[in-house]
Amino acid sequence: MAEPEKTTTQWIPPQFAREDILIYLAWKPEMEKRYTKIEYNVHLGGDKGGPEEEKVFSEMWKKLSARRVDAVGYAEDHTALIEFRKFAGPSAIGQLIMYKSLWEREKDISKPIKLILVTDIATDPIITTAKNIGIELIIVTQPREEF
Repeated sequence: MAEPEKTTTQWIPPQFAREDILIYLAWKPEMEKRYTKIEYNVHLGGDKGGPEEEKVFSEMWKKLSARRVDAVGYAEDHTALIEFRKFAGPSAIGQLIMYKSLWEREKDISKPIKLILVTDIATDPIITTAKNIGIELIIVTQPREEF
């Protein structure tokens, strides 16, 4: 009897931009070692919609305008907000800062919040800024595999 074919298909969070997927796949094994639970596409914020009588539309607008954290990792001693970005620039740092502010306003803050930026390329200003404001910068080598 022939052995079944092995598959290499991996689940990929659907919200990731195509160019960020390889960054995610490169760090996924390490992320899974660090965190006991990982959530993807975590909604934070969201502007309030129209009048209360239009509650259905208000809820839809809130979901549409919410910010989405790529991944949230839960460890025993901290919660990590994780951004995956090819060739990280200032906007990636800004997003993490905003996510932290929204997390502190809306979620459980019983554990310290750690900000992590995972990228393949970071310029000196990004490296310096991340270090100065306490963002863990992880530079990965992208795998050469297709997804």
